[in-house]
Amino acid sequence: MRRTKTPYPGGINVMAQDEAGQWQTVGAIILPRGDSSGGFRYDSEYHGPPLSPDLDYLSPRQPADLPDPLFFELSAKAEQHPNPVDHEDLHPLFKAALPGRWGSMVMTSHSAQYARSSPAEQLVLLGSVGAWRSGGLRFESQSDNMNNSAQGLDALTALHDSVNQFLVSVTEHHCIPRDAPVGLPSQRWSLSSNGGAAPKVAVYHDGHEWVGKMSREAIGTFEETRVEAGMLAASRDAGLTTVDAVLHELQSGQAVLLTRRFDAVPLVKSDAPDNDDDDADPADGVRRIHKIPMFVAMDLLQTSRSDYTLMADFLRVNSSRPDDDVRELYGRMVFNAYSDNTDDHLGQFELLQDGARWTLAPNYDLTIPSPGTEAPHAITMDGDERPTYSAEWLDNLSDRFGIERGEGREIATRVLAAIERLPEYWASYGVPESTVAQLMPSIQTPGHSNLKLELDSLATGHAQRQTPGLAVRSIIGPR
Repeated sequence: MRRTKTPYPGGINVMAQDEAGQWQTVGAIILPRGDSSGGFRYDSEYHGPPLSPDLDYLSPRQPADLPDPLFFELSAKAEQHPNPVDHEDLHPLFKAALPGRWGSMVMTSHSAQYARSSPAEQLVLLGSVGAWRSGGLRFESQSDNMNNSAQGLDALTALHDSVNQFLVSVTEHHCIPRDAPVGLPSQRWSLSSNGGAAPKVAVYHDGHEWVGKMSREAIGTFEETRVEAGMLAASRDAGLTTVDAVLHELQSGQAVLLTRRFDAVPLVKSDAPDNDDDDADPADGVRRIHKIPMFVAMDLLQTSRSDYTLMADFLRVNSSRPDDDVRELYGRMVFNAYSDNTDDHLGQFELLQDGARWTLAPNYDLTIPSPGTEAPHAITMDGDERPTYSAEWLDNLSDRFGIERGEGREIATRVLAAIERLPEYWASYGVPESTVAQLMPSIQTPGHSNLKLELDSLATGHAQRQTPGLAVRSIIGPR
């Protein structure tokens, strides 16, 4: 593993895996010191793709006091944020890689310093007790004198132990196949703390890594994972790129939803890193594909209310397959609208690095709200936070996405048909009839019915207008 120290003290090395699974140094996070701004500096020997669209090392933002062509100023002045928790010390790319809410709760309960620290200081605290990985990146602290690292180690150990205990409790219920080997502890805890309040575990099976999610209480029951399994099946039925998922039953009657990680690719055995290297961290023959949430890609706050059309504009410029990704996003927008999935915030859309560009990751983490909430969508649809369904609405959105109107209607019709099958999918995954009855008002509204009739009518009229031409071609074609 090649590691390059930077001339800046107290920095944090950032590494990513290459195609062969070897970790390579991309650059270093430089923390603010006195009047000097912090930021990120690409390693002079790194020639790969940038870590996010606005961290392009080919066109850096140079601070006046440090004319370094590889340096990006990312920090706000400390005096602007007297509360250390409010420091904007890091680019959203790195802030998003910090532990999620569940991991932070464990860390905070064992280290008062962690709760008071800024995002950069939290990352140093984790790095001071060893390498920490998330989002396809690896972080290593360069600091030799980090204070209270013992507290950070206690918190890290507690988080690790907490996940282990959870994993043991799951396997004792025969949730996970007994022949599925469990991943390395470092992989396990970092994955488990990533996003959401519900604890998750990582397991390996058939050469792939899976995320296990337990149910939380939803609409008065503990059927969350069963409901999500049905939503994922409907997403797949609608022709959307959807994460692979398996539902495992527990003896308790609850179920664990296993979803295959889309950012972990098994390596060919001969390409796996050399385990004899003391510095190697081969991830058991798995290469992490660097991924970022949409809010990082668009340089927005996670809580920002963006618009689906703005995401489409972004994909058109930055995607490695813009036509496919824009149509995929259109389908997911319609799916979220029809299924009333109002938790469609920017963190639910992720991008996988594909060379110097990005591609939309599979659909995952689909929810349905409690009936009657009528909450607005987290992302607006051409300015509409809770749309009224109509063919005109779809046509206008198709125009904004740059999709031919007829194709937009076809996508919407296919999605609507999949939503209509949700009760069937839920029943197949063991969702009780009473719970299905509670969910039905969200997916079978008069608006759904009227839109289906309108689309059917338009499709029938279009077919009738096309029939003569098709008949003529069928006659003259064989000649």
